[in-house]
Amino acid sequence: MYEASIIIPTENEEENIERVIEKIRKLGRKYEIVVVDKSRDATPYICKRLGVRVIRQKNDGKGNAYKSY
Repeated sequence: MYEASIIIPTENEEENIERVIEKIRKLGRKYEIVVVDKSRDATPYICKRLGVRVIRQKNDGKGNAYKSY
């Protein structure tokens, strides 16, 4: 069971997302990491490779990104 869910809205973050996910994992708690993505780059593929749940979304803004989970 996860202690909390961390929802990360992203758009074209292929240069940063792996570092962010690794820092979250080093916090020492059991977090579920969910990426809500509207990217046209490799961001969703990097997340999936790291075992992170990815929800694809149209460009509806950050508020809707949080609501989509």
